[in-house]
Amino acid sequence: SAPVKPHASEGKEGLHVVYEDDHFACVVKPQGIPTQGKGEGSVQGRVKYCLQPTQLPGALFRPHQVHRLDAGTGGLVLIAKTRAAVAALGTDLAAHNMQKRYLALVIGRLDGDGIVNYPLQGKTAISIYSAVQHCQSESYGWLTWVSLWPKTGRNHQLRKHMAYIGHPILGDMQYKHHRKPDCKAVPVADAQLHVPQLHDLIIEVLPEQQARMAAAAQAAAMEAAIGLLHEQGLGQQDQQQPKLKVDTQQQQQQQHHSRKVDS
Repeated sequence: SAPVKPHASEGKEGLHVVYEDDHFACVVKPQGIPTQGKGEGSVQGRVKYCLQPTQLPGALFRPHQVHRLDAGTGGLVLIAKTRAAVAALGTDLAAHNMQKRYLALVIGRLDGDGIVNYPLQGKTAISIYSAVQHCQSESYGWLTWVSLWPKTGRNHQLRKHMAYIGHPILGDMQYKHHRKPDCKAVPVADAQLHVPQLHDLIIEVLPEQQARMAAAAQAAAMEAAIGLLHEQGLGQQDQQQPKLKVDTQQQQQQQHHSRKVDS
């Protein structure tokens, strides 16, 4: 089915739904609200007012988010509508068959592409980054927009790795001063050669739907970053939204994939 616009029912707070079919949906989580929780202050509490019911066997009484984003992060969240969708999407996430890309604003000037391989919680942890754009900052000298791919899924992995190499994510007070001299980024020629590729996945989303999802994720990330700039009380120069050029085709390849789920 075609993507639908933001909506809600019964006068309840809604979410932006960028894709929906009988199996699952993709919604935009705004920056500042948690994924899980009761009431309208969370994705879990809002999503039930935003999606169409499914008539497929194994339909869930309430749609269920299959992963989460931190409260301070805005972006796409997959919502399962059937038990089969929960199982299939959960399996894909566990097997790293989905390519998750984050757009973050980090402190300092970080150039090029690289890999951070530094253990967390006693386990292997690998993060990949690619510098997208730099902007001067009255408060920090430089800020850098980076694309980030977590190749493993440790708790707060991206936040820790970026702080450890000396480029903490803007607004991350927990790890801001946690520079680790023994944590080094290894430069690579092209980050895309080191992230999961989508050519072997079943792509069922039309190009215009992919573009809409990519644009929605981009807007959510930008809104979150600009919100943090204001929260940090940075100078006027810092608060000007960077003119970030986006290659739509590249975003479609990086940002999201949709997989058909058999009931």
